[in-house]
Formats: sequence, C-alpha cells, structure tokens
Amino acid sequence: MVELIKDRAKELYEGLPLPSSKYTNLSWWREEDFPYETSSEMEVSVPQGVEVLDAGEVGDVVPVNSWKFVAYHYMHLEKPFILKVPKGVRVEKPLRIRLNVRGREHFHLKLLVEEGGEVSVVVETSGYGLYTEVVEASVAEGAKAVLGFVENME
Repeated sequence: MVELIKDRAKELYEGLPLPSSKYTNLSWWREEDFPYETSSEMEVSVPQGVEVLDAGEVGDVVPVNSWKFVAYHYMHLEKPFILKVPKGVRVEKPLRIRLNVRGREHFHLKLLVEEGGEVSVVVETSGYGLYTEVVEASVAEGAKAVLGFVENME
C-alpha cells in the first residue's frame, strides 16, 4: 500500500504549487538545503491492551492530494506507525512517542480506536532537520482519543 501511495504522491508533489498567502511565502523552499543523512531515534511506551500493527491502510483520513507538503510526506514515507485500541480497551496512562530527529524524518501515525476504547497519545519531537508529520485518527462512535504534541525542533 505504501508503495502505491508514494508513486501517486511524487506525481502530485511535482504538480502542486507551493502554499502561498498574504502571511506565508515559501518561495525559499529547496529540498536540497536539508541534510540527507538520517539517524533519528524513536522511543515508544505502548500500554497493555494497545496493539502495534505491522500493516494497514494510510491516506484515508489525510488524503495524499490535500496539500503539497502532505504529498511530499507521503512521497518519502517508509513505514507508518499504526496503533489500534481494541473495542472496550481503556488506557489509563498516556501512550508516549518520543522522536529525536537527526536529518530527515517523515513520521506517520495512524490511530485506530474501536468502539468503547479510550486512549491519550503524546508525541514529543525534538532534534533538527527536515521533519514532516501526518497523524490520522479513526475513532469509533463511543470511543475517545486525546492527542497532544510537544515539538522542540532546532
């Protein structure tokens, strides 16, 4: 699935214009200005009852064609991080994801919370380089997900 979306994303990225408004001008953007080497580290505390899935569909909540830099993200996506909170599972403590970026990192979180499930997720990002992040959450009726983000990028 990821390979199919990467091909479509490359085509879209090359065709979409840079975002622009009276407050934003990204005419300075050049991918080659960012380091290519990557030595990022991820630390995750997954509470009991939460499942980490090896595979799954991405792009159904945040479509690849929604914005130039979303397409850029999907173009470079290697392996999404997919979490599932099964039906009725209530996680007491926040699930923490710590990401220390060094170089280039394209982090993709897909959160699936089934009926009656409850979870809080905190994503803490630090480091330097070119970093993109897409978070897709699919929360069933009667379920609850709270997402928090702390970023300290140089």
